[in-house]
Amino acid sequence: MLPTLAEFQAETAITNSATAFSSPLRLTVGGCRGNTKGTVSGAGTTGNHYTSTISGALSSIYTVAAGAVSTTNVQRSTGASVRCIKN
Repeated sequence: MLPTLAEFQAETAITNSATAFSSPLRLTVGGCRGNTKGTVSGAGTTGNHYTSTISGALSSIYTVAAGAVSTTNVQRSTGASVRCIKN
């Protein structure tokens, strides 16, 4: 099951990319593909993970980076990672 943004945040105590990988979810920093040209950005430094939360025409993603965790809404054609969780 693809978690909602709230479920994703509740599952983890992640504060940066190091704690993201050491968490039970083993989140990686694979970057993402751009929604227009398909170029990869942030690989090795940022991990963008889709959630099942939708905001209008946008999807919410959970982002982990070297110094922070954040959330944002992106075009659905953006190529972010998917990390399912078990109920």
